[in-house]
Amino acid sequence: MLSTIRNESPDIVILDIMLPGKDGLEVLREIRSELSVAVIMLTAKGDDADRIVGLELGADDYLPKPFNPRELLARIKAVTRRIPSQGVGGADVTSQTIRRQLKAILSADVKDYSRLMSENEMWTIQTLKNYRSLIASHVRSHQGRVVDSPGDNLLAEFGASFMPLSARSRFKGT
Repeated sequence: MLSTIRNESPDIVILDIMLPGKDGLEVLREIRSELSVAVIMLTAKGDDADRIVGLELGADDYLPKPFNPRELLARIKAVTRRIPSQGVGGADVTSQTIRRQLKAILSADVKDYSRLMSENEMWTIQTLKNYRSLIASHVRSHQGRVVDSPGDNLLAEFGASFMPLSARSRFKGT
């Protein structure tokens, strides 16, 4: 993720705490140790203690799930207004030409995966393989791409140029 952030120089990163393989708070620590990109935590862990820890570690905002997409968009706009555009290493790039991209990210995982694995491991693996293939074909049919699929998770991205016109019009000015 850090190399992607370095290469793409996004204006904002939306980060979940419950990531496959690594805790999102640890990823936030790594981001803050070398980058100054804006970060919004968007996660099911919404207790006061979780929100406070996320903000103390350097998140610019924290939104618990379930969330209203309009609220997320409003928070993205608020954070990007507050924080000047930063390049890698914190260099101010406001005087340079900035090319912004809007991408939609899909992260899906299997509900009760551990229980399913304990009940019938072979069936669960085969079913996961079949569904992953089906979801990947749907992602491709909508001009998206599967970025990764660790464990029971599937991560896909869709660029703004592939959004339906009705969805793109809602994101003008971002």
